[in-house]
Amino acid sequence: MNSEDVFFQLKRANPAPDSMLLPAEQARADETLAAIVARNDMGVDNRREAPRRTLAAFMAIAAVIVLVLGVNLLPGNQPSATAQQYLSTAAQSAEKRPTVTSPQSRDYLRRVDRIGDSAVTSVLLTDIAGHVHEETTSVGPRNEKLETLNAAAIEPNAINDAESAAEFVTQRYGRDAESATRGALEVLLTPGLHSDRQRQAYELLSGLEGITVVDVAEASDGGEDEIVTLQATVDGSDAELSFSLIPATGQLTRVQGLVAPGVETTVDAAGILGCVAVTGLGGPESLSLACADNNYTLNELRWSDWGAPSATATGVANINNCDPDCAQGTREQFPVTVTARERRSCGYNLDVYTRLTVAYPPEAKQKNPLAADETIDLGCGQ
Repeated sequence: MNSEDVFFQLKRANPAPDSMLLPAEQARADETLAAIVARNDMGVDNRREAPRRTLAAFMAIAAVIVLVLGVNLLPGNQPSATAQQYLSTAAQSAEKRPTVTSPQSRDYLRRVDRIGDSAVTSVLLTDIAGHVHEETTSVGPRNEKLETLNAAAIEPNAINDAESAAEFVTQRYGRDAESATRGALEVLLTPGLHSDRQRQAYELLSGLEGITVVDVAEASDGGEDEIVTLQATVDGSDAELSFSLIPATGQLTRVQGLVAPGVETTVDAAGILGCVAVTGLGGPESLSLACADNNYTLNELRWSDWGAPSATATGVANINNCDPDCAQGTREQFPVTVTARERRSCGYNLDVYTRLTVAYPPEAKQKNPLAADETIDLGCGQ
């Protein structure tokens, strides 16, 4: 049997190239196999070389199997659990995540929906009443698949008030496996959910058939947590429906093919913020430094260097002098310079400025004791 025959027989043993391999990777796999077979075909006829040729043939077959099956068989990418087990772990972790329970806290989510060079970035803030405040921006050429996007299409109250997440999904999306999978993922991309609803959505996914593990990798934040990528069967369609999550925290990080075929949805940030949420797409236009009564606010803020290690804004401070008391006091206004710094991770890929400095002009400080420079430690609000 010559090298071409051996090559054909080995390929025949694994006829379907792995769809996870890029064309260039598949070409390298074929070249490696051809080289192994060519070396084996140059073998010597004596008996001393026979075991070596047998070993070479065995290694060639092993190489084909590894190359064809793809990265899931490589060290560091082997799943240590089934899809159902990963989802069950995520369900338990999600139930431990904090829920917005204070008027001074807000559930924060930043997601990006992208196809080709077009993308829509959405920042969603959900208050304790369950109302979603949305800020969006688009980049790239017009794309019809993104024009129907409405990141806040589901109000969290609709899910939180339902008997369960499963009941909500069944009524809104349907009972079949594909509809239930899509519905559960939509639920998990909704900010402001109670932790038990997040758990129920993962439990619903764990009970569905056709969800398999595609990849296991380290989380991008450099920690020890794993990001697990799962793929769901989409009947009668070539479209991909896959999603990635961190089982240890219950955080959904990416969904492919949910909004529309070819659209990738990534969650760049998620967490609970205090009332002073110094984050967003371009910096907040106003901040309340006295969250309970709004007696001290910063307005008309115009930021520069937003996203850098420190950002600076000019604006107007509006302060209640509380004389004779705050209910009867009058408000006074002063120009201010605001500096936000000391960014810190407060959730999955959520970097928040955690220290705010408010500086007043010298003439204002000389005329009014209310105009006093101060630095406020914000923290993460959790």
